[in-house]
Amino acid sequence: MRRTRILAVILTFLGVFASAMPSVAAKPGHGAGDWAPLRARLAAIAHTTKAEVGVSVQNLAAGGHRQRIEIGARTRMPSASVIKLPILAELLRMAERGELSLAERVHVDRSDVVGGTGQLQHEKLPQDISLHRLARYMIIYSDNTATNLLIDRIGFGPVNALIRSLGLRSTVLERKMMDTEAQQHGRENYLDAADIAKLLRSLWDGRLLSAPSRAIALGFLRDQRLNELIPAALPPGAPVAHKTGTLDDLVTHDVGYYLVPGSEVLVVFTTKGTTAAGTAAVHRMARAVWDFTQPVTG
Repeated sequence: MRRTRILAVILTFLGVFASAMPSVAAKPGHGAGDWAPLRARLAAIAHTTKAEVGVSVQNLAAGGHRQRIEIGARTRMPSASVIKLPILAELLRMAERGELSLAERVHVDRSDVVGGTGQLQHEKLPQDISLHRLARYMIIYSDNTATNLLIDRIGFGPVNALIRSLGLRSTVLERKMMDTEAQQHGRENYLDAADIAKLLRSLWDGRLLSAPSRAIALGFLRDQRLNELIPAALPPGAPVAHKTGTLDDLVTHDVGYYLVPGSEVLVVFTTKGTTAAGTAAVHRMARAVWDFTQPVTG
């Protein structure tokens, strides 16, 4: 009996001691809770930034609530390279329908190269390059030459038909990349944050593409090499899949997903203004969403 009492005292002491120790396990974020504080924080950033801002943030976590925040999400802006997302989606849909093969090769000459971002301009040409590789370059390097070659292959019409079929109200593909003549004639590519969120949600939910095509698209976005916007504001190694779009001192966008398992979030940040102001706004908004929605340790 005495030994039983002593054992009980020891167990009680250990329990109290353990409960007093600081936890190092991950604590849940606010992903499944009230998002009003996050809305207020993002609204404050939008109000104080020197850029015009469009925001859409959605909870994607399986079994979670369908929280959504939109601020200025119907503000139409030039799309810059974010327009490459519907181009990718339609390319993959055409491959699914058997209208082309991603293994199909395109002959690329030096005369095809345009300026701006990209990898092809630094490679030895001519080359015969697969549609799959052109699509990968279009996303991970935001390659303008690859994008234009894909537009040549699939056409403006099918991309815009997909955009309309998804009910995207502001988004349109009207010109190739680096086509200043088209710009001078008033042709521009446009988006708004709500449209891009709808596109990304359709991709995430599996309504836009088959499972294999969805995996290709998400894989490209995860392998993004232009990481000066959303990833630069997050902890090192934070799992994200995203696509940037910038035009010097005009627009600065970054859109995609935070991919911490169980705390997945869709994020769309669009800005119009100087590059410095847009970059600062994206950094602040990206970090605010991360800090609010993601699990913390400590």
